[in-house]
Amino acid sequence: KSKNFDENSEYDDDGLAGVSPGFDDDDVSNIDVERLESIKNHLLSLDISPPNSFEDTRSAQYAALIWLTRDDPRQLDPESRYLGQRYGLAVLWFSTTETGYEWHVPEEYVNKVGVPKNQDGGGGSRKLNEPSTWTNHDGWLSELGICGWEGVKCYPHDDFGLDHDGNMDGDVSRLEMRKNNMKGLLPMEVYTSLPYLSYLDFSDNGFAGTIAPEIGRLVDLEHFNLTSNSIGGSLPPDIGDMPKLKVFHMSKNLLGESIPKTIGELTKLRDLDLSVNMIKGTVPYELGKCTQLSSLRLGWNQLFGNLPHEFEQLNALITIDLSHNTLGGPIPVEIGGITYLQSLRLGNNRFSNTIPTEFGNLIHLDDLMLNDNKFTGPLPIELGNLVGLNHLDLSNNQLDSYFPPQWTGMVSLQTLDISHNSIKGEIPRSIVEMNNLRELNLSGNDFIGIVPTELGRLFKLEYIYLQDNEFNGGVPKELGELTKLKKLVLHNNH
Repeated sequence: KSKNFDENSEYDDDGLAGVSPGFDDDDVSNIDVERLESIKNHLLSLDISPPNSFEDTRSAQYAALIWLTRDDPRQLDPESRYLGQRYGLAVLWFSTTETGYEWHVPEEYVNKVGVPKNQDGGGGSRKLNEPSTWTNHDGWLSELGICGWEGVKCYPHDDFGLDHDGNMDGDVSRLEMRKNNMKGLLPMEVYTSLPYLSYLDFSDNGFAGTIAPEIGRLVDLEHFNLTSNSIGGSLPPDIGDMPKLKVFHMSKNLLGESIPKTIGELTKLRDLDLSVNMIKGTVPYELGKCTQLSSLRLGWNQLFGNLPHEFEQLNALITIDLSHNTLGGPIPVEIGGITYLQSLRLGNNRFSNTIPTEFGNLIHLDDLMLNDNKFTGPLPIELGNLVGLNHLDLSNNQLDSYFPPQWTGMVSLQTLDISHNSIKGEIPRSIVEMNNLRELNLSGNDFIGIVPTELGRLFKLEYIYLQDNEFNGGVPKELGELTKLKKLVLHNNH
């Protein structure tokens, strides 16, 4: 038995609005109430959306319910195991507009099944040629099974490499919608309706809002990427409930507060990138439990305090970037025991004391950036062991002593910047052995003596900065042999 909503009605006995400012009068006409109630009850039994979300006629949840009930060409059985997933994806579609939670469908869907048009002829609240339309959306809200909707992949059909059949429904395993012009609040239904999701990439879009605690229900999730959006708030402790998570990227968002201690429960985590946010607090020592972590990027935040000694347990780390925070204290010498570390970026913080000599053990290091801190003491001669190092930046510290001759063993070095310290003495003539140098910056120190003629044999040099020292004598004519030289700065010497 079906019942039509009268155009003058406001609410039926079940609290569903018949007419609302979010829809045309005809948008809720010809509703099979029995089917609607069956679908709603099934969705409520799955605990996908809060019950009150179906009462808000401007909500994406209400729009998705009406669509599933009446306008979905596929007309799934209310008890279908795929109904909840189809509903969750529909909520995602209806949520991501510039105009808010108003019903919208693609123009081709309007033409195909006759959904009522607005006065301007558009389908709901947007048209395909408007900026708020997804860049890639083939098949969405069509008669195709959800496995045929662009950006959606299902298990087991896709993961086993079988021929893809867009007419099939399946359990969603991947959502790949990077740089897709998706704007609006990220609905919790992404977490609650897709229990088999293992891969989510919504990077480079326009999502706002916060990460809902329900994210912890994605127990099969391995890859989560929301880089370059506008997600704010704090990371919920529930992220620790995703035991399979390997990649968690939320760089370039608006996250604040502190990193939850439950991050330590992600024992399979390999790649954590929370850089370029507004995260406060300390680096949690619980990160030491993430022993499979190979990349840790927390730069450009507001972190403070000392680094935890538990870093010594992170032997799989290849990349550490904690630059541009307000971290301080001495650097734990245990970092020198992370054998396969390739990039260590700790610049623009408040680290103090001496640079650990143990860094000389990091023989796989490619980048070492310790600039703009408060390091004191001599330049560690042990860094000369880093024969594969390409970039070394110790500028803007309080380092003193001499340029170690042992450093000329860094034969792969391309950029060397020890500017704005208190280094004294002469430049060792053995610097000629650093024949891959492209940039040499010794400015703002207390170097004396003449500029060594050997610099003229470093034929790859493009930039030389020797200003603000105590050099004397003339400019060596041998520098004229540097055919790639673009800039030579020597002012404020003798």
